Amino acid sequence: MRWNYLTFAGVIFLTSTLVGCSIYNALFKELPLSENYALRSMGSNSNTPWVIDGDRDYGEKTKPLPVIYKDKSLEDDYTGVDVILREPKQIDEIKIYSDKDRILDHCEIWAHVPGGAEDEWKVVKEIKRNISPLLIIHPRKGVYTDQIRVMIRRTRPTSGGTSSGGGGRDGEPFIDINPIIKEVELYKILKEKEQPKEEKK
Repeated sequence: MRWNYLTFAGVIFLTSTLVGCSIYNALFKELPLSENYALRSMGSNSNTPWVIDGDRDYGEKTKPLPVIYKDKSLEDDYTGVDVILREPKQIDEIKIYSDKDRILDHCEIWAHVPGGAEDEWKVVKEIKRNISPLLIIHPRKGVYTDQIRVMIRRTRPTSGGTSSGGGGRDGEPFIDINPIIKEVELYKILKEKEQPKEEKK
């Protein structure tokens, strides 16, 4: 009787594991993405050209990011990156590569409204307390835009570092290090009919 119970339990465990793995793979399989719309070779432009050159190694391009937004209610200005597309595109996935030693601790992603005024933007996502050098953002239902703006309010080193002593609206200190963005990538998630057909061998 005991062996029957153990055999039954083993079968249930194995089945659950296989089903669980199938569900996990279905949920987390790599998304079918378009080519990277942010690339300079795709006709895109940026106030920081090195973030759209396709080079994630960064190399010697150590220029500080420009001030992109001034807010009188904050102690520090926002530094950031603009990626300007040749034409409006559907954007379903945004990848932002920062430096492993300088994490983008608090940043905001905005999308320009196509055909709108120069200052007509909408918030895509606000990230706080980030701990990863790679941010992958999926805007809800995606965004149709001709320009993505990454505004960085706070950066922190992964080891050591000092705060400026000031405090933001959320009561956290600013950090005295310049943020680094290596690359920004913009993609559309392709529907089945949009995916390239595999060549039959």
